[in-house]
Amino acid sequence: MKNQLLIQFEWRNLLTKSTLILLVLFVIGKIAVGWVTTAPTQDDLIYERLIGEVSGELTEETRQKIEEDFIYRQSVLSNYPQIREQYFTGKMEYEEFQEYDREFQRVQAESNAFQRLYQKMQYFLQKESQQQKLKFSIQSEDAFEHQSSKISLEQFKSQFLLFYDTGWSKLIGEGSIDYLLLVFLMVICVPYMLKEQECGMTDVVKVCVKRNTLYLFKMIHILTFGTGAWVISQGIDVAFIITRYQLPFPQAALQSLEQFSNYPHACSILHAAVSSMLIKFVGVLVLLLFTSAICLLLKKSILTFLVYILLVFFPSIGQIPLPNSLGFLLFPYVLSGSCVLSSYQFIDFMGFPLSNMFLMVLFYFAIMIGSIAVMIRQVNR
Repeated sequence: MKNQLLIQFEWRNLLTKSTLILLVLFVIGKIAVGWVTTAPTQDDLIYERLIGEVSGELTEETRQKIEEDFIYRQSVLSNYPQIREQYFTGKMEYEEFQEYDREFQRVQAESNAFQRLYQKMQYFLQKESQQQKLKFSIQSEDAFEHQSSKISLEQFKSQFLLFYDTGWSKLIGEGSIDYLLLVFLMVICVPYMLKEQECGMTDVVKVCVKRNTLYLFKMIHILTFGTGAWVISQGIDVAFIITRYQLPFPQAALQSLEQFSNYPHACSILHAAVSSMLIKFVGVLVLLLFTSAICLLLKKSILTFLVYILLVFFPSIGQIPLPNSLGFLLFPYVLSGSCVLSSYQFIDFMGFPLSNMFLMVLFYFAIMIGSIAVMIRQVNR
């Protein structure tokens, strides 16, 4: 009964009028940001139409079609100055020039989108070449090269397909971080965690309830609130993406998207989208645990805010240079979700290919355990 009353009391402490006002402002902000950041550009719409004409497997027929279209477009763009000169010198009729000019304007308007399609085809050809190299490398006597090549060949078990990938890229993530969510959680959770200490109510709380019970409930409330805020934030982003973009070929290989070319395992883009969301979710929970531990360690909101900013915002703003294999040491790496998949690398560990994702799991598990240990120590002191 006493614990039930404490739970209700803590919910009232967390869900104050100011919290609800900030929650409304957060949702409005997310909708505004989502409306702007997920809007397809004119090049996106053109690219959707162009790649829709050749979507599917990259066959020899498809490759020849794209190559012929590339040559034709290059000739239209390069011959235009000569055509203009012929028209102005009277060697070409007005109607003929107008027809060519309209074709030139069309080709020029589609130039960026077609270049994107052409680069996609070139990327697929590079992957075919990579597959042949890996088959050759798997015969190497070097243990690391043999094992890493064997693992990397797994990616070719999935289908590499041409399709309109903008929607999937945005759904999986393009390395962006939800800073609006992180600021919202910081502003709500840090003052809530330190409310009794900064109001001078610590001694009163000791008389009424055990400190470890109080902070256990506080931690549960913060994690629950953070989960709810993450679901709202992610739900708004997903709603914008699925209503504005097509999401074709969910079974296609993740490596069909160029930014994930280093990922060695067989994985569909649908599984990658789910994995990216889960990585971001776990990253938010670990960050909340770590922030709560810092709260109890420093006992001052302003100091905790500074540490939070240094961990979450400064690495991106300051662009701290770290090798890709060690990028996971920065919180923005895991909070982006997609960076974990796009920066996948093998590290030579005594001849055995050790993935940086495995090191990332160990690193954040250590942070989580360390945060819990610090909180238990601080509460029981």
